[in-house]
Amino acid sequence: MSTDIFSSIPELISGILISSWEIFVEAAPYLIFGFAIAGILNVLVPDQKIVEYLGTSAGKIRSVINAALAGLPLPLCSCGVIPAAMSIRKRGANRGATLSFLISTPQTGMDSISITYALLDPLMAVFRPLATLATAILAGIADNLLIGEDPEKSGKSENEKAGKKAEILAVSTLVGVSVSGDKCSPVSCNCGTHEATETGKEKHPDKNTVPLKSGTLELKSETGRETSHLKITPAIHASENNTPSCGCGHCGEGKREQFSDKRVKKSIKEDILECLKYAFIELPGEIAKWMLIGILLAGIISYAIPETLVQEYLGGDFSSMLVMLVIGIPLYICATASTPLAASLVAKGMSPGTAFVFLLAGPATNAATITMVARFLGKRSAVLYVGVISLCAIGAGILLDWLYFKLGISVTATLGSAEEMLPESIKLGFAVLLLPLMLYGIFRRNHGRGCTECH
Repeated sequence: MSTDIFSSIPELISGILISSWEIFVEAAPYLIFGFAIAGILNVLVPDQKIVEYLGTSAGKIRSVINAALAGLPLPLCSCGVIPAAMSIRKRGANRGATLSFLISTPQTGMDSISITYALLDPLMAVFRPLATLATAILAGIADNLLIGEDPEKSGKSENEKAGKKAEILAVSTLVGVSVSGDKCSPVSCNCGTHEATETGKEKHPDKNTVPLKSGTLELKSETGRETSHLKITPAIHASENNTPSCGCGHCGEGKREQFSDKRVKKSIKEDILECLKYAFIELPGEIAKWMLIGILLAGIISYAIPETLVQEYLGGDFSSMLVMLVIGIPLYICATASTPLAASLVAKGMSPGTAFVFLLAGPATNAATITMVARFLGKRSAVLYVGVISLCAIGAGILLDWLYFKLGISVTATLGSAEEMLPESIKLGFAVLLLPLMLYGIFRRNHGRGCTECH
């Protein structure tokens, strides 16, 4: 008896490895495509621009929508989204925007959408980001409206606004702008203590205008309650002709452009190299470990678990969705690695809606993110975070099953239909190209710096 068991082990291992390799070959072209898109986004969309639209000035609802849209395509790994979200929070994003970004970013990316299309079908590939977007927006708006900012945070926010006013005043002085409330007016280019007038006479500058001199500026908020001290060194000199039109409005456009052009610009060649490095060296390293583990688990499911077991216990009823929800919430798995697992379960007889509960809840939550939300946003936000994701996952699963039924689509017939678009030789070539990139990425991460988790 024991001899039969040991003799079957090599057959079991080889069967699992063959199944895993077949899944990897099917996924490889779409993973490489996703990496390329992620690299382009990384170069074209700087982090500063993203943060600019997530601040409190965007409003409680608009900031949440902006955060969800910004996080949806971002190639941030699961460990990377936590410091990124906390950074956005510290820069002035409200609770809802932070929560929305934290939910939308790890659930989907260009790579996970591509592999969903490859291993499942177009309907699932379209439904997945839409459900993610709805979940992130709902959670963010609920947090802003039901919980909001605590008094301590709100007080701090007011102080930060006062400090920001002071910084704006100082910067506006450098470019020759007088600040008064939320408006500004042009002042003399010589940045002196007097403003030239058309009659040639001098008049004292506006009370909020600060002369451009080296030293320390004492800047007060409009209420006079907040005082900031800022050391400055003149970096922009007056124009040679000392013309009085260099502030804001139409007359100041040239001067402001000169100020903004101080940023370092990269050449096209440098951008391309950065895109390629991120897409095919850094990003594969981030997801390689968990991607390969996910594919191996998918191979185990495909080869070792009988279809009757899945059909009997995890078919498509409500209890099956609850089981997948309980499994997915604490599990640490990335969006890309969860896809082959879900595809293999669907192939064994699980309903697409039940599999989608796992696809939504798994990447969105884990013990680390729940802990961080409770620590930085509060326990109430953490409860709302898990609760909204759970409700949306179950609701999306029920809706997806209804869509397949209503449209008359047999998921077993469409499963992997996108795979047939590419010849086997091309898919094999992509797999041979991708595997060393992922192995090198793992080696580089283990012997270098950065996080080792995945998107």
